[in-house]
Amino acid sequence: MGIARGIVGGFFEELTEKRTGAVRLRTDSRATICPDLFDERRGAYYEVKAVGNSGRCIFYEHRVSKEKRLQNRGYLLFYFVWRHTTSAKSCIGKSFSELRASLLATTRELVVISYNKLSEYLWSLPTKTLNTSLILSGKNVGEKNGYGGKGYGIGWGINYTALRELAIACYEFPEGQDPASYNSPCCYVPR
Repeated sequence: MGIARGIVGGFFEELTEKRTGAVRLRTDSRATICPDLFDERRGAYYEVKAVGNSGRCIFYEHRVSKEKRLQNRGYLLFYFVWRHTTSAKSCIGKSFSELRASLLATTRELVVISYNKLSEYLWSLPTKTLNTSLILSGKNVGEKNGYGGKGYGIGWGINYTALRELAIACYEFPEGQDPASYNSPCCYVPR
């Protein structure tokens, strides 16, 4: 599943790059802050997320805290959250090209959320332990990567419907349309 998650993330980073003209950054988990893309024209960083059949998107507490530093340095930060209907289980055994084709065919929507709006919402909620299998395995990924030993899985699992309500822009993609090149009008801008 971890390999498929990496392919899915890379696929949606590539779509975001094509839609925005931003440049993908080399993500290094040892870096203090490592967003996925940078848009020099806008002075903005983009963090890319994908929501599949679970309908939930995970945000880790330590990442949201660290990303505040970008705002403090005068940069903008936006989350690009892509909605697709490819099930994780259906990815098992698929080739790289088959998985990409499946994602392309099942991507239905993109919402863009500002860091300020998302973080305000997240901090209003209690945190939960996520990815408990990793934490229970005894592998303290959080401590290894400098997150204070709390474990990598502390944060929030947020339903896509709630994320859609936070969006500053939303784009829908009809079945059969390539989300990278389809010139979808913004279908929803909250008041």
